[in-house]
Amino acid sequence: MITITLYNKAITCSGHAEFAQSGTDIYCAGVSAVIMSAMNWFKPRDLEYQVEDGFLQMKLVNLSESNLYKLNLLKQQLKAFTQEDFEPYIKVKESGKDYYE
Repeated sequence: MITITLYNKAITCSGHAEFAQSGTDIYCAGVSAVIMSAMNWFKPRDLEYQVEDGFLQMKLVNLSESNLYKLNLLKQQLKAFTQEDFEPYIKVKESGKDYYE
């Protein structure tokens, strides 16, 4: 299962949906497409991030109004994965914290 945690100023994403074989999993592809596309909205200096197989941490370090708006757009897109159809493969949860530890 893919677990996405939404923080006030960051997100984390870990795991694999395991719906299909690697490279053909539509759930993993959907989450990856949303997150990686959104990361391109920001300038490199606006983010700190770490990406590995099945893992991503993204932290907003430039807290401009524009960047916070973009982060909130990303969160809204990720919340769309909470629909019932995605439930066995993707879990989205919200944390009241600003950042991951």
